[in-house]
Amino acid sequence: LGGRTVFERAVAAGDPAPWARRFGRVGLTAVVDLDAAMGTGENTELIASLLDLAPCAVGGGIRDLDTVRRWL
Repeated sequence: LGGRTVFERAVAAGDPAPWARRFGRVGLTAVVDLDAAMGTGENTELIASLLDLAPCAVGGGIRDLDTVRRWL
């Protein structure tokens, strides 16, 4: 699948909070900020709210040390 197709499916999945809660029960949840990865925006507040719900591995748009530190 191309990046655009994956992005469209992610948007169609709706609110990510229930998914984070569900997957967080069994382990680490992968969260990728596709907007940041594609340079079209960012979802910092949304991702931060998911970190309150489940342990997450965060990726997408991480291009500097300050961003690495924020997600660690």
